[in-house]
Amino acid sequence: MVNLSGFPANTPINIAHIHIGGPTTNGTVVVNSLLTAGTVVLNGSGAGTFTAANLAISPVDLANQILANRRASISNVHSTLNPGGVARGQLVRQQ
Repeated sequence: MVNLSGFPANTPINIAHIHIGGPTTNGTVVVNSLLTAGTVVLNGSGAGTFTAANLAISPVDLANQILANRRASISNVHSTLNPGGVARGQLVRQQ
């Protein structure tokens, strides 16, 4: 699940993915969320949540690597106003 806030009202989120790398590393994209432009639009307060389910992460070793060391993986989100990336953060395990 990705939680976003502090954006302009009704910001469309176009893509989101996971990179291998720390907070200041622009690593290679290893997992694509499969979002398409406009699938997620933040609310009038500039906040929203989305979940990318049923992702095929291959090879399985990559999934294990991400789960074992979430601090070495980042989620990156892109919007229409910021196509190069608008938000990024370390992965956090949810129970």
